[in-house]
Amino acid sequence: MLKTCFMPTFMSTIKFSVQTEGFTLHELTFTDYTLARDSRYPSKIPALSCEITDCCILKVTAGTNGFCGGDSGHGGECFLELYNSAATDMSVSIDGKEFAETNQVVISFGGDAELQTFIEALEAGAQILRAFSESNALRELALKPSEIDGD
Repeated sequence: MLKTCFMPTFMSTIKFSVQTEGFTLHELTFTDYTLARDSRYPSKIPALSCEITDCCILKVTAGTNGFCGGDSGHGGECFLELYNSAATDMSVSIDGKEFAETNQVVISFGGDAELQTFIEALEAGAQILRAFSESNALRELALKPSEIDGD
């Protein structure tokens, strides 16, 4: 099966419904995002953006040129950007260093396996966060890890 690295892009806005508490409607914006993983060869990556509004406003932009048949040398790239549009308390720690406040975080990966594992990691992370936010018992268990080990 032939896979292509090209995805047609255009500027437009669409609306879709989300069945999650706190927000029910988003506007998605299609755009080309310049990803400069290698400053000699910046890439234009098709992307979608939306703002999630609660007491804060967090803009998320994600994009990829899809599976391209191998590692980053084959051209496959993906990214996720989180941007503080308003009142978002966001900090970042890189390589175990101290947390620092920030207004923007961009994570990028190159290669087919990296795209697949990044998608799976984001889905797993969302499931874990939902489980903790919806379950008092799970939060309490996490605060008492010795009970899991049988100590």
